Amino acid sequence: MNKSIDKANAYSASEILAMHLPGLPTTIANIHARAKSEGWPYTTKVGLGGTRKLYEVPGHYLTEKKADQASGAPSRQEPHNVVGAIADGEQVNTARLASAIRALDEYLTENNLVIDDPDRKAEIVTFLYKYLEKKASEGDVKELLHLVTG
Repeated sequence: MNKSIDKANAYSASEILAMHLPGLPTTIANIHARAKSEGWPYTTKVGLGGTRKLYEVPGHYLTEKKADQASGAPSRQEPHNVVGAIADGEQVNTARLASAIRALDEYLTENNLVIDDPDRKAEIVTFLYKYLEKKASEGDVKELLHLVTG
């Protein structure tokens, strides 16, 4: 069902797979099949690689993940993978987090800049993460980095 959904809570099949949500399949093809069979809301995104569907994951899958974490059940996540981790009640999207870190690192390298203070670097990455969450363009990110590091 292609409808208007909150794109901040819309994920590609590969992002959903990386979340390791209980009750969901473990292949991208089967994620698509489950989404189709259950009628998950989705939107389409056109990018360099073509068109892809971004799904709104039904809440009961996310609730199961939180329940597993609260009960102390063993995590199905890979070591150092924070997708699906709960931080201040929000899910962390590692693809978006990696983009924020990569954007900062590339900007610093291109401009021969160094940020030695890990707290400052974390603040910038956090801000970038939230900025990317709002679907900022590459140009917007570079402009923001110029303002933040300048």
